Amino acid sequence: MDFSVAICAHNASRTISAVLDAALLQNPVPNEVVVIDDGSTDSTAKIVSQFTNVRLITLPENVGIAVARNRAIEESKHDLIIFIDADAVVKPNCFEALLKHASNSDVAAISGRGEEFYRYDFSNRFRALHAPQSLSSEPIEDAPMFMGLCFAIRKGIAQKVGGFDPKFRTNGEDADMSFRIKKAGFKIYYEPTAVVEHLKFDGFFGIVFQRFRFGYWMMRALKKNRVPSGWFIKPATKNLVGNGINRLKRLKLKEAAMFFALYLAQISGMATGFFG
Repeated sequence: MDFSVAICAHNASRTISAVLDAALLQNPVPNEVVVIDDGSTDSTAKIVSQFTNVRLITLPENVGIAVARNRAIEESKHDLIIFIDADAVVKPNCFEALLKHASNSDVAAISGRGEEFYRYDFSNRFRALHAPQSLSSEPIEDAPMFMGLCFAIRKGIAQKVGGFDPKFRTNGEDADMSFRIKKAGFKIYYEPTAVVEHLKFDGFFGIVFQRFRFGYWMMRALKKNRVPSGWFIKPATKNLVGNGINRLKRLKLKEAAMFFALYLAQISGMATGFFG
């Protein structure tokens, strides 16, 4: 099956070379690789231009992830497009795992999952163990959404439901698109063996702020698509608060504090997103 690989990058000079190397070594080999440089001010475009088998499209200014994804969809030559983030290195057989579900015409998108690469300190190790970009360790035939850092999507269906919403500049574009795909009557398949290593390193405050942004943009997507907020709040409460109480009982105070901090950040983000 012919397919395109699309990577939207903004100031990704630290990771883009490793991401492209891994994508080009996949089996099957992509029929084309398109990089949308979203107004980077670092050497991202220069690094990408050194890959002779990669098509580079440079946007004059930073327009955000949703607009960049739409440009990638327009530019891609094939109906099936695999998106990977500019800091997500595909592990062996990732593309193969995604493509094996593409023959099902009811499936509009196939989601992979992320594993955090950095685990050298408490904060990043905590994120890797307790806040992964994953829906489950098992496949889900009709998943609620796809994960934005690694997914395959049908170009025709993405365009049919209106493309990615430009309002989602940094986060939430995956949830918003997922809700619209589901409303249109299509399925999303979650394939946990399609794995990327996420090359994201943050300190404590970076991880907490990331959770705030996640809550904010998720609420914007829920509100826009009239999806009950309990769809998201209930499992988050069970996970973060439940685990926090568990660690507190076991006197693992540092872990407990992290769970509660992430929960408060997420709820604050959701409240801001609801009233914003």
